[in-house]
Amino acid sequence: MPVRPDSTFTIVQNIFKSPHPPISVTAFPCAALTPEVLQDFLDTASDGIIGVAPAYGAECVLSMLAFSSAAKVILVPVTKNVSKNLLLPSATRRGNSNGSSSTQGGDLLEDLVLCADSHCKVAFQMDVLATALYHDFKFRISGGVDLLSFASDDRRSLMAMMNSLGGEPTLNKANVIALFQAEEKLDETPRDVIALQAWVAWRAATLHDNPARFTPQIDTTSRVLTDACLTVYAKLVRDACRLSALKPTEVNNEIADEYTYHEGQLQVLSTRFKNRLRLSDQRIEVEGVVEGRQITVSGQATRVDGRAARINVKGALPRGPLKVTTVGRERPTSAEQQRVDIILKALQGTSTIADQPFFQAIWLPREIPAWPVWYIRTPPIRFSRPLNNSQERAVAAILSAHPINVIQGPPGTGKTTVIAAAVTSIGSSPVSDRTIWLCAQSNVAVKNIAEKLAAVGPTSPASRTALTSGIAEFHYDWHEHLYEKINPNLVRSDLFTNDIVATGQLLMGSKVILCTLSMLSSFRISAITRLVPLQTVIVDEASQVEIGDFLPLISRFSHTLRKLVFIGDDKQLAPYGQNDVQTLRSVFEMEHLRRSALFLDTQYRLVGVVNLKAMLIPARMPTQLGKFIGQHVYDNKLKTIHPDATQCCHFINVKKGREIQKGLSWVNIAEVSAAVAEARKLDARGLSYRIITPYDAQRGMLETALKAAKIPWEDKVFCVDSFQVLMVIPGNEDDYIIVSLVRTDRIGFLAEKRRVNVLLTRCRKSITLCTSRAFVEGIAKKSLVGLLASGFGPAAWER
Repeated sequence: MPVRPDSTFTIVQNIFKSPHPPISVTAFPCAALTPEVLQDFLDTASDGIIGVAPAYGAECVLSMLAFSSAAKVILVPVTKNVSKNLLLPSATRRGNSNGSSSTQGGDLLEDLVLCADSHCKVAFQMDVLATALYHDFKFRISGGVDLLSFASDDRRSLMAMMNSLGGEPTLNKANVIALFQAEEKLDETPRDVIALQAWVAWRAATLHDNPARFTPQIDTTSRVLTDACLTVYAKLVRDACRLSALKPTEVNNEIADEYTYHEGQLQVLSTRFKNRLRLSDQRIEVEGVVEGRQITVSGQATRVDGRAARINVKGALPRGPLKVTTVGRERPTSAEQQRVDIILKALQGTSTIADQPFFQAIWLPREIPAWPVWYIRTPPIRFSRPLNNSQERAVAAILSAHPINVIQGPPGTGKTTVIAAAVTSIGSSPVSDRTIWLCAQSNVAVKNIAEKLAAVGPTSPASRTALTSGIAEFHYDWHEHLYEKINPNLVRSDLFTNDIVATGQLLMGSKVILCTLSMLSSFRISAITRLVPLQTVIVDEASQVEIGDFLPLISRFSHTLRKLVFIGDDKQLAPYGQNDVQTLRSVFEMEHLRRSALFLDTQYRLVGVVNLKAMLIPARMPTQLGKFIGQHVYDNKLKTIHPDATQCCHFINVKKGREIQKGLSWVNIAEVSAAVAEARKLDARGLSYRIITPYDAQRGMLETALKAAKIPWEDKVFCVDSFQVLMVIPGNEDDYIIVSLVRTDRIGFLAEKRRVNVLLTRCRKSITLCTSRAFVEGIAKKSLVGLLASGFGPAAWER
């Protein structure tokens, strides 16, 4: 007995102003797909065009496909609970002897529709769909057309969508937004929505002057793409999609209490850079109280000047204190757009990224890269300060002609010293003409490198030629004070120009350029890269960089790139989002690269030579703490040299503290009081300290409490992640560290060993942890903090 369709219904399109007859929609379980069913549908696509729309479920996994012709749509659920066999590779499915109808249906769908050369398959974001088909089900596709590839605007924008549909005059704009841009949960997309999206894709491809029926087309069949290459592309796209899905749909913008309002224009001041108001097309909601009632009005940011922002408000503004919220996901950055576009072009066959040796060396370990013949002069090591053996090996590797180096540097082992020594050696050599680009993920990390280079000495090539390319938005009105030491070497991005002569004057002959990794995705630096081509690129804190973020660098500068050096520590902060997207990797998680990594093994800092003897000062961890971290985190490979072996770790037993959930974060009010009391003692003694906590809500409460207690509060309180990447002191450290752990009932953050390692390795002299003794010696006993308390014993508890 033949299997019947799940359901049949009709939809009426409301996207185009011109009318169209109702469209028939039939939902088929995979088991119901027979040659007759599919051929009946293909017969209705006599123009050779099939519109395709996907639905994605949890973790962006493909859950349903819709195929459309002019008058008919078929829906096919492809979730993992349909058939275990459906998830097998095509060859395996065909070789399966159980003869299940689901297996046959999967084969038919791939052979008669997806890979049918007789029909062109069109979709919005076909690159995401084509890679999802392979990533989730090992399905391939041919004749795929991405309808947004031909947009002159950002292809993820509303304008690109409207243009692909023939332009706004022919459309019902509100319905287009509702169909394609509604903030819906990934696993709840209604069937009629998916069906209409597929039909709209078909209609867009049939417009008179739409180039979608032409090339380039996406072909992922084995005659074009190998399994290895397609696997890499699919993972890169899926990781990008999952990272995008992590972006919040609402951001609470912290603003000053004082504001002005006149004729629909609200003027406010952002007080925190992380959640500042930005100039975008996102909706702004302003909430306040009118006559005892909560009132919310909408608007849009029309001007942003540093901290100051102007919001065009629609409706009567509430009085008194305001709550300002940005609604909608943030648009993709330039780097994010380029990453997706590179894979799209590779799928369309218009890019040769997979043939580039750096791509092969990083992503395709079974390939043997065809490295061009480069002649790189290897200069001797020239540095004003002594280096230990592991540092010398690392510097020698950077100076060598080997194309890729990975260097692991635990806290305080001199990663930046290694960079400075390499820069100085290259710059001091009369036979070297190499250019060096020093990159990091954050502006502050780049700033810290620049300060270290400047500290080498006023006549050193490292300080004389270093240039920091800072992002104007980060610098202006927010962090100008951070750049005082290196201001003469700073070129803000708003000063960039395409004029070669003017750019040359800005660079002043520099051959060493510092910038954020994202800046390399901006075409505003084109004049700089023409004058100082990217040859040797050193990436600091590379363990925090998701490997896909290197795509724009490798794709754009492959013609000049000679060497990539990755420096970081995979025992500290992971790439952003790895807790939620566990498939994310840095270069340190690429086993073939990790095997050859060099390890900096000595934790101290050399600051000069007096009477031929190296002078040492504390470099992050006192001896006791350094030995503990070396044993429990670095497998006893880390050596510590520190002049102070006194008690450096203290615990404050906050008996009445308890964890309280606040939104998506956590607070502990009693720990706030304990941490502020400890801060008051250190401040009274004139000692330098910082407070660290795992949770942003607790950070806010600590900052407010310090301010209320009239204790210095600016740049004093940090979350763990921001402390490593945004800390204003070079090296991301301070003499005294106060920690508020917050948790009392569940282990929470303490289960993340990498982040706890960051938390414990920030002090130069002493660390004090505010927490519950019962919690640390109970639930958290086996955590890194629990082991630390056990190792230091009862004497570490102050009360």
